[in-house]
Amino acid sequence: MQPLPEDSPLHLAADLVEDGILITDGLRVTYANAALHRMLGYSPVASLHGAPLQRVVQDASWQVAVTRASAARAKPWQPIRMLHKSAGTTLLRMHLVRHAASGCWVAMLRTADAGRHQQGSDERLLADLEAQQKAIANDLHDALGSDLAAIALMLVQIQDQIAPAHPLHSRIVQVRERIHTTAQNTRRVSRGMQAVRDAPGALVHALEQLVVDWQEFRGLHCELQVEGDFDGVPAAVGTHLYRITQEAINNALQHGGATAVLIRLSEVPGQQLHELTIEDNGRGLQAAASADNLEGGSGIRSARARARLIHGTIGYDNGPLGGCRVTVRWPRPPGDPAGA
Repeated sequence: MQPLPEDSPLHLAADLVEDGILITDGLRVTYANAALHRMLGYSPVASLHGAPLQRVVQDASWQVAVTRASAARAKPWQPIRMLHKSAGTTLLRMHLVRHAASGCWVAMLRTADAGRHQQGSDERLLADLEAQQKAIANDLHDALGSDLAAIALMLVQIQDQIAPAHPLHSRIVQVRERIHTTAQNTRRVSRGMQAVRDAPGALVHALEQLVVDWQEFRGLHCELQVEGDFDGVPAAVGTHLYRITQEAINNALQHGGATAVLIRLSEVPGQQLHELTIEDNGRGLQAAASADNLEGGSGIRSARARARLIHGTIGYDNGPLGGCRVTVRWPRPPGDPAGA
């Protein structure tokens, strides 16, 4: 195993990031950036380069992390006990990968609360995004929709003044048909951007329309099954569930090659929980998922943030249809008699 030269691109890039970076051959520290020195209580002058690995990380924690990473079972940002200069320990979160060219281990480390800060940022970003989409949806419906209706009416008036045999008559008919199609697409986009309104049964209605849109505009066989009462789902909760469903269907087509999707709303027996599942007949997680699009991708991360925002959980596995299954569980509103 050859150590990386100090002027290697990996070393140079590590100096520019805020995360702690540790590079090791498994026995000694071959590189540690300034951020990691600060995390462990060292000044950059007191270099850790060349120090025994046991000086900075608990041996048992490191061996567990290496075993998981070697078996491709490592999830990013797992907790690990590092050794502080003060002779104590500090809890950090680590993402461990192996550098293919050199065989060295590269560990990216963050403070334990960095994940919580990232979650908060994700949730604020989602809230801002929903507000922006709601405003755009209103503009599409109120402004563009009204303008298209007015243009269509003007064309009808012009058409009535032209003889049916005139060449312009058939052209106007074509333009009216195009405007009608554009208006339909505008309404569909507007519905998708402001999917779940504040009304009883809005979540089920929005998912029904989503099924229709996917079937008509994408040719996907899509089905919705509802078992239970979901009239009382608040609009904010319903919107997050709708977005998770949208993302799951997109992943099913793009990554899984699915041709059919089943969406199911149900109650969890014996528990005060609702459940939403989205499953497909694609290639499943092992073929379709990767460390990028399952663990760290923006779509999966936003889905998990949405689940947290409704105080729920989200999981991914392979379902009965042979493809991926996404399962979301969230609490029923207080006083909901369903499932009691």
